[in-house]
Amino acid sequence: MTGLSLGLLPLRRRNYRLLWLSSLTWYWARWMDILVTSYVALQITNSAFDVALIGFCRYVPVMLFGAFAGAVADRLDRRLLVVATTFLNALATLTIGLLFLSGRLEFWHLALASLMLGLSWSVEWPSRRAMIPDLAGKSLLIPAVLVDTISMNLNRAVAPLVGGALLATLSSANCYFVLAFLYAVGLVPLGLLRLPAQLVPQRTATLRFIAEGLRYCHRYQVVRGVLLITVVMNACFFPYTQLLSVVARDVLNVGPLELGLLASADGTGSLVGALLLLSLNRLPRQGTLFVIGSLSMLLALLAFALSSHFALSLLILGVAGLSQSAFATYQSTIVLGEVGDALRARVMGVLTVAIGSSPVGMLFIGAVAGRYGASWALGLSGGLGALLVLVSVALAPRLLTYAVPALRPVPPLPARPAVGSGD
Repeated sequence: MTGLSLGLLPLRRRNYRLLWLSSLTWYWARWMDILVTSYVALQITNSAFDVALIGFCRYVPVMLFGAFAGAVADRLDRRLLVVATTFLNALATLTIGLLFLSGRLEFWHLALASLMLGLSWSVEWPSRRAMIPDLAGKSLLIPAVLVDTISMNLNRAVAPLVGGALLATLSSANCYFVLAFLYAVGLVPLGLLRLPAQLVPQRTATLRFIAEGLRYCHRYQVVRGVLLITVVMNACFFPYTQLLSVVARDVLNVGPLELGLLASADGTGSLVGALLLLSLNRLPRQGTLFVIGSLSMLLALLAFALSSHFALSLLILGVAGLSQSAFATYQSTIVLGEVGDALRARVMGVLTVAIGSSPVGMLFIGAVAGRYGASWALGLSGGLGALLVLVSVALAPRLLTYAVPALRPVPPLPARPAVGSGD
């Protein structure tokens, strides 16, 4: 079986396909939301620090509540959790659109909405990712995560382009109405999705759940290494997206359409990289690829900080995205491959906390950009991040030799699956 054929197998499973369709619209709305909100914040405040502060508000709930959210996802119906948080996303963006339309929107409204979206994401992401082995089966874990990563990267490539075009042609209020509609559309496939009946939520004290997940992450060096590097990447690399609007306006001297191209460049590179990984089927030592991808992203960020030409900056972000496909894919597959079913959502919750380290980086680059400029902020962040990745590898050297366990043979699928079955 070719790598591409194996990669498409998860989509033959009805419930996984429904989750994938929901995630497709969710990713679309999320990446458009990040671009639109940062642009609107810059127009309202004309402050690089305030733009970074919006990113801080979006990610600080993830840092504070990620582990708790993972424990909740192990105790409650994950599908219902995703439905509830998706509805909250639609409500928050609709409210911002109405405030904009009435002429009453202020900066604190954007900050509060970002806090709500961050809180919902802290529950939504571990719940969605924890459902992947439930619906696709652990034998298809790597291709299932790759398909999800491809859909995420497709939207990272296309959604900012659409967001930039909407900002250039529509009012900001209408942009938020589009976002609310996209979030609402994602509820439709979730309403048809059913988790396997054998997955019964566990009834253990929440604090004990969290403690078990933390102990597991501390005990196993490979998982610990992934978490350390995830903290570094989310503190040093990913905050750059909050300053893209500042770089576009103040360094590259371009408008919203070009801003959309910049925001989509790393998504385009990630999409190409994920498709390449899918076609190659199985590569050895996923831990090494995870580390190489991380280092390459940070070095690309350093190069981006040094560039003052739009075309070159676009190319550099594309290279960063190509490397990011290895980081994003193997971050989840290494953790999910190492963790048993009973601990899966809790450990993904701890991973969510690691992802939530972004607020630290956003405050750092916001403060540096406010004093010395966006280029200095991004350059310092990229160089420091590369050094910290090397330190993380030194603390968890087994990560370099780690390989996800080989896939088991995939059983044939029934020709006519029962409606609502777990597949």
